[in-house]
Parts: sequence; C-alpha cells; structure tokens
Amino acid sequence: MGKSTTIFKYNNRMEILILLFLFIVFIACILILPALVILIRAKRLNAQLTIEQAFSMKIRKTASDNVLKGLAIVQENNFKISLDELETLQLAGGDPYKVMEAMINYSHIKSLNFQTLLAMNLSGLDFKDAIEKNLNGQEIKFEKQAFGRFLIDYDVIYHNRIGVSQQDILKEEIEKKIYQRLLNFFMYWEGDNLFNINNYIKTNVLNNEFWDRILCVDMKSQELEINFNKKTGYNKS
Repeated sequence: MGKSTTIFKYNNRMEILILLFLFIVFIACILILPALVILIRAKRLNAQLTIEQAFSMKIRKTASDNVLKGLAIVQENNFKISLDELETLQLAGGDPYKVMEAMINYSHIKSLNFQTLLAMNLSGLDFKDAIEKNLNGQEIKFEKQAFGRFLIDYDVIYHNRIGVSQQDILKEEIEKKIYQRLLNFFMYWEGDNLFNINNYIKTNVLNNEFWDRILCVDMKSQELEINFNKKTGYNKS
C-alpha cells in the first residue's frame, strides 16, 4: 500500500511538471511566435531586426510594412535614424516609408533633413507639391531702373524655402522690398564712385542677411550693374 501511494504521488508530480512545461511552452509560443513572424517579414522586406526589437514592436503594435520598409532604407543608406524614430512617426499617424523615400529622392537638397520631412508628412503635405515646385529658381530683374542720379540693372535668382512653416512668398512682394531697400539707400548715398556703390550694395544692402532674415528666401545668385542716369542732368565731369 505504501509503495503504491508513493508511485501515485510520483506520477502526479510528473503530470504537474509536464502540464507546467506545456503551459510554459504555450505562453512562450504566444509571446515569441509573433516576434518570429515579424522577423520573417522584416527579412522579406530587407530589414534587419533583433528578436528583442521584434518583440518590442509587437508590444507597441508598430510592426507595419511601412516601418519595416522604412527601416530597410535607413540600413541600406546608413542614415542616422533609429527604429524608435520610425516607430514614433508611425504612432503619430505618419508614413515612415514615404519619409525615407523622400530622404532618398531629395538627398541633393541640403536644407532637407529627416525632421523637416517628418513634420511635412505629419502635416499632410505632399512632398512633390511642397518640394519640387520650389526647386526651380525665381528670377527678378530691374532693367535701367532709375534711382535718382543712378540707373540700376539688377538680376537675382532665388528659391523659396521648403518646410511646414515656410509659405511661398509672392514674387511681387519680394520685388517691392528690393526696390524700397534700394530707394532708401540711394536717398542718403552721396558718393559718386560706381565701384564703391556696387560693392556696398552687395555687402550691406542686398546682402545675405537681407535675403535670409528679411525676405526669408534663399538667394542663389545676383548681378548688379550701376551707371549714371543722364536724364537727371548729372555729369560727373
């Protein structure tokens, strides 16, 4: 009787251990199998993940194709963008894949970076419309424009800035500001040396600070030629 009781208890313990083992395996499958599926999907989309990253993505529910395809672009091009940043963009309602595609397509534009593209994406802006229309430079010309004793020939090419907070500034508004700035300058200028006038305008009147901080556009090139206005009756000699 005693021996049978011992065998019975032993069998019960074994059954409990087996059930406990099966339960652990079941829980592990529930937790790990989805992460393994994410790893397989990532591999198919050419993205590299660790099991820990896949597990975290499962918990945060960020394992979308857009995140994985975006990660593949990051890894292929060695961009300094983390998986966490792509997941944050996804959770905020953005599209990591579109943003990373834009990083590739517009890599030649130095003023564009991940944060700018991210903000544009979250704001619902279309990259093609918001970026490409500003790639072609705008041109403003003054031909024989009179400013008192002087005639100005002026040709400038500029670009509107790209970004969520940047609005296209009307060409007419920029032209008015340039004209007014030159008008104010010539009202108080007393010298007659054309070379000095030209140099002063480029370095102090229509300089980079004027374009950057006042007009808020990017000036690419400008040409300036100054001559005396014979109609005013001014004769240097």
